[in-house]
Amino acid sequence: MLAGARSLLHTRHDALSRDGRNELIAHVWRGRTAAEDAETYGGVLERTRARALASAPGSLGVLVLWRAEGDGAEFVVLSLWESQHAVEVQRGDDGSGLDVHPDEDVYLIDREQEASDYEFYVRGDLALAAALWTRP
Repeated sequence: MLAGARSLLHTRHDALSRDGRNELIAHVWRGRTAAEDAETYGGVLERTRARALASAPGSLGVLVLWRAEGDGAEFVVLSLWESQHAVEVQRGDDGSGLDVHPDEDVYLIDREQEASDYEFYVRGDLALAAALWTRP
């Protein structure tokens, strides 16, 4: 039963495009707020960058994760894209297309200056369904 479930949820090399590269990209960014600003920041993040990323051409959806950590809160924005090309188009020539929205900076006490892009090695239907569920 477990092996059958694994084969249903995961593909490995058959998820690669014809040229041998994976087409799905996860764009991951992290930031930190003070604990007392976490709820407010989460709302700002949802109304600004998360909504913009989810509705961008080539976007497959956005997940916003957070956790309380000591005297602050860490946020992770994970957006899924149909290709690296789609990420680059959204990023734009000046590199600012995926940047933190100015309204967010008021609450951030620490943040990554640049997000990281990852290709999918194992791609599961569950992860894709979760991302698509959050799409507006």
